[in-house]
Amino acid sequence: TKLFLLGDVVNLGYKESRWTFIDTALALARTRGFNAHAILGNHEVMGRAPLGERNFQTRFPDHVRTGYVVRKDSIAVVLLNSNFQKLSKADVALQNAWYARTLAELDSAADVRTIIVCCHHSPYSHSKMVGSSPAVQQHFVAPFLKAGKTSAFISGHAHMFQHFRSGSKH
Repeated sequence: TKLFLLGDVVNLGYKESRWTFIDTALALARTRGFNAHAILGNHEVMGRAPLGERNFQTRFPDHVRTGYVVRKDSIAVVLLNSNFQKLSKADVALQNAWYARTLAELDSAADVRTIIVCCHHSPYSHSKMVGSSPAVQQHFVAPFLKAGKTSAFISGHAHMFQHFRSGSKH
């Protein structure tokens, strides 16, 4: 069983004390058979970003800061880093190239029926607090809409349920 956390797992990820509750929750989830996968939110990289990322990586060792895929049966979940202000231009280019290549490979894979794309910042949001992310729109939405097997784009930044649709894609 898979568990996906879409960022803001803790506030101020550089502070070890902020991880106490999530460490307990992750240990319980893992003893119950869940494999936990996560992406960085803005709260993990607030303040001392390198230390926050290091603490995050310790808890989620399969995480790759420039994108990774988790597959379950015929579903592929693509996890992306939308903390563009914390990524170098080279990292953004690397992630964009990886994302395009990965979507193409998954589209042509006979054993993949659907692709779900996830990042922390919402491409579109009604939230007056955080709003929409033009950078996510620019880097992630067009490839998502173009790919044949993508069905859902899920984000976590707004901390609320919102649903948008473009044709058959959610």
